[in-house]
Amino acid sequence: MTVVAATPGLPEKRALFPDQVEAVNRLARHLRRPGTRGLYVAATGTGKTLVSIRVADELKARLVLFVVPTLDLAAQTALAWRRDGHTEHMVIVSSMDAAGRDALVSARVMSSRDPVALAALMSVVGEGEDQIPALTLICTYDSLDKIQETRNTAYTVPPFDLAIMDEAHRIAGRPDKKWAAVHDNQRIRADRRLYMTATPRIFAAPDLAESADT
Repeated sequence: MTVVAATPGLPEKRALFPDQVEAVNRLARHLRRPGTRGLYVAATGTGKTLVSIRVADELKARLVLFVVPTLDLAAQTALAWRRDGHTEHMVIVSSMDAAGRDALVSARVMSSRDPVALAALMSVVGEGEDQIPALTLICTYDSLDKIQETRNTAYTVPPFDLAIMDEAHRIAGRPDKKWAAVHDNQRIRADRRLYMTATPRIFAAPDLAESADT
């Protein structure tokens, strides 16, 4: 994996609709305290990804994990972060080779499934002169084991400031141990977890996530 330096200059951020502004404010307020989990329910096509990006902004999250079910969603999510003005180092963790997708190459999005390379990047996120200011990892559920394995390297890997799980209804009650790692702070450490779904009727897991209404 080659580290690509972010280019200067920020694209103009898209204006949010009033309901999105309200969602960002409520979720950010709910997730302010480390150790908190939140559930964001919104219909398909209403901009859940953009809302989650702005929540990360409000929380000043430097190290972010965004988990999606498919390769296409991984690519779409990376480009959504770029369109919203994010120029930080960004890596897709999946079987995808970002170098084979022109849109990702143009957006300076990398890809890797190497836990050592990922751990090396995660370990240098910070404010120091020899550090990188932020890192966003976009991972498929099937590749979560690569995130978990970063803890078994020689690097000191910090917890994610925020982990975002898209289409969370797909993992509700799922027995697959690899997918279940996303809920377990001993396997994937995150100070805050945000679950997003358009299908709450099959995501009834009060022990897993709290509503942003609380």
